[in-house]
Amino acid sequence: MTNLLIVDDTNVDLMLMEGLLNAPGFTIVTAGDGFQALEKISEWSIDLILTDLQMPRMDGLELVRQVREKFPDIPLILTTGEGSEDLAEEALRAGATTYIPKSKLSGMLESTVRGVLDLLSSASPAEFLFDEGFGSRFQFELRPDATLIP
Repeated sequence: MTNLLIVDDTNVDLMLMEGLLNAPGFTIVTAGDGFQALEKISEWSIDLILTDLQMPRMDGLELVRQVREKFPDIPLILTTGEGSEDLAEEALRAGATTYIPKSKLSGMLESTVRGVLDLLSSASPAEFLFDEGFGSRFQFELRPDATLIP
């Protein structure tokens, strides 16, 4: 079972995203702002966070920063109705995995969530490799030629 945390201060948007992600294998947890989201992360084993940008008390970018600091393995997808390329760039720099404008949620949300989760599951063996240690070994052979030795 995959636990998804949806964070938005607007009930209509929460219900929309819940409805779009209502699929077998997903458990959906909701929060109304960043502070509630951090509480839910402590209570649940969250696999992915979908958060709105503009919220009271703690906005989505600050939530991204705090999750990156406290829970670096949880991917975050940022959404907003006030989208721009600058915002997307700022979200990615803060540590968001990707960004979806709210106007494109119905067409992009489920596939984006599944894509991020698939990427995480396929990246695990490589991460395991690097966690166990990574190195290189080189072997050089020189011809026995005295003129090569200064």
